[in-house]
Amino acid sequence: MAKSVKFKDNTYLDSSSIVHNKTKLSDILTYSTAEQKVGTWIDGKPIYRKVIQKDGIVSNNNNAVNHNISNFGTLVSARGYLFAQNQYYILPRPSAGNLSYYVELQVSSTQVKFPTGTNANFDYGLAIIEYTKTTD
Repeated sequence: MAKSVKFKDNTYLDSSSIVHNKTKLSDILTYSTAEQKVGTWIDGKPIYRKVIQKDGIVSNNNNAVNHNISNFGTLVSARGYLFAQNQYYILPRPSAGNLSYYVELQVSSTQVKFPTGTNANFDYGLAIIEYTKTTD
């Protein structure tokens, strides 16, 4: 969905009309479980973004989910969140000296993983990954 900016003279600028290197600003502002083209990497390849959700993060497990990205190239950025008991936790989740509560985020060419300690249960985990492709 395009975003609009209203100026003092009551004119509007629509984000879908702003384009840089064939990428619309409205696409850069979109977070989706579908692959989105969002920019250009230092080698000139397009950067893509995808949100991956894993329901039921359980203790003492890799909690792996296939991200279904074809031709995964270079990981540009990865950040993650966990949700439990009406609260969000930013990854990695430090353990304050007790590794049983530790959770991190791992990304491979085929999967996103939320490996956990022995006492780390969450309703779900979200990973936002940005990457290039080997075919571009």
